[in-house]
This record gives sequence, structure tokens and C-alpha cells, in this order.
Amino acid sequence: DDDDDDAPFVPTSSYTLVALGEECYARCARHFRAVVFGLPWREKVPPTAELPFVLLRRVTVPLTCDDAYARGPLAVSCVAAPLWLAYYLANRGSSKPLDPTTYCVALAVGLVAATAVVLKTADGPLEGGAALALGLFGFVVAATWIDVFADELVGLLEFFGALASIPEEALGLTVLALGNSIGDFSTNIAMAKKNLANMAITACFAGPTFNLLVGLGIGFATRIGKVDDDSVKASLNTGLFFGFGCLVTNCLTFIAVGLANGGHIPAKFGYVSMAFYAVYVVVSLAIAFGA
Repeated sequence: DDDDDDAPFVPTSSYTLVALGEECYARCARHFRAVVFGLPWREKVPPTAELPFVLLRRVTVPLTCDDAYARGPLAVSCVAAPLWLAYYLANRGSSKPLDPTTYCVALAVGLVAATAVVLKTADGPLEGGAALALGLFGFVVAATWIDVFADELVGLLEFFGALASIPEEALGLTVLALGNSIGDFSTNIAMAKKNLANMAITACFAGPTFNLLVGLGIGFATRIGKVDDDSVKASLNTGLFFGFGCLVTNCLTFIAVGLANGGHIPAKFGYVSMAFYAVYVVVSLAIAFGA
């Protein structure tokens, strides 16, 4: 039923592979029609180019939310997700390729999970702990896709930077920084417009904290695991020191202004933070280009 995006395409009492396959086909066909026939011609190119990647993500990431629930695609993702994780670990998280036995085990685990999902959803969508566990598993799988795309993005930045003779620091300050933060920027503004200011402000600090602590922690742990030494030499250049100073100064100013105004942050303080960022970018670019 194309008029109801939330409803499964096949009755929940159907167990046949043909019916589940038809459901998967119907979902894929609807997405294809929405992209090819439902968008103006100027907006078709990017969505059409990303169709193969969207298909791979949908096939490997289990989705249990109401707007994406469907028994067929969910069962297929339960089979494909362990295979994708095995491939991901073999190419990114392991120093040596995995043997075929690992993929066979992953396939067996996926088939068992898919069978359990089909049987569990006979009377309706997954609920409770089962939905939560599968949703968390889907989050982990989605994180591996983000890691892959992020690595490819860095590779492209290095490639174009080398072609244009642009320092890596300048690319990190501009293209990579903006691309990495635009999603959080839009989300925080949306939350603030819905009167969720506390949540938006918390996310402004929680996101970078997660990146610094977890990102650096996993990065250093992975690096140390690939070398013989139990430590890795690291150094901070002048631009990073200056950026750290701007960040600390902005945070301390934020706290001081909040305390001075009885826990309230004036709207004009946003201009102060933007001024800190502008100074940081200009000075850091000057340092990167050797001015």
C-alpha cells in the first residue's frame, strides 16, 4: 500500500519467502519511484547517484522504528548485518584478513537471527527488549558505515588538497570541520526552535566531548594495537594550541556570563562565540599558509 508508509506491505501472518521478498521489492521500488519520478530533474542527480549506497545501508542496518518497519527488509538486514560486520572487521579492525570460516559463522548467525525475527513478528512489530536490542545493534552497524564514509572523505580531502597544494590543516579547519559539524548545527537549532534550549546547549558540549574522548581514545588504542611500542609520539602545532586557547576562553566566558546573569545566557553572547571562532579560523589559516 503506497498510501501508508508506516504499514508493512505483507500481512504479519505470512511466513513465505516469496511474500517477504515481495515486501522487500515493494519497498525498494517505492524508494526508486520517489527519487526518479517524485523529484524535480535538478534534484534527481545526487539521490540517484547515492541509490546503490542507500541500498547497501538499508540491507545491512536493521531498522525497528515505526516509519521504517517491514518484516522482509528487517529479516534481510539481520542476515546481511553480521556479514557486513565481518567484512568491516577484516578490512578495518583487524591486522590480518579473516578466514572464510568467520564469514560462514556470520552467515549462520544472521540466518538464525532472521528466522527469530520472522517468527517473533508474526503477531505485530517487535516490542520491548527485543526491539531495543535490535535497535542498538542497528546503531552499531550504522556507526561502521559512518566510519567508512568518514575515512573515504578524509582520503578525498587529502587527494584534492595535494592537487591544489592546500595544507592539510587548512582543509581540516574549513571543509572537514564544517562538513563534520553541519548536522549537529542543524539539529541543535531545530531543538532550540522547539523550546528545547537546555537540550540544544547540552548537545553543543556533549558532541565535541564525545568526539574528543571516544574518538581520540579509540584512535590511539587502534594505533597502539598496530605498532610494537606501547606509546605513540604526538605533538600539537601552533594552530592547535591557539584553537585550544579559544575554546577554553569561550567556555570560561560562557560560564562566567551565565553565573553573572543568574543562570541566563543573553542572546547577544552568540555573537561573542562567533567572534571567537572567526578569530580562530583567520589566525589558524594564516599559520597554516605560513603567513
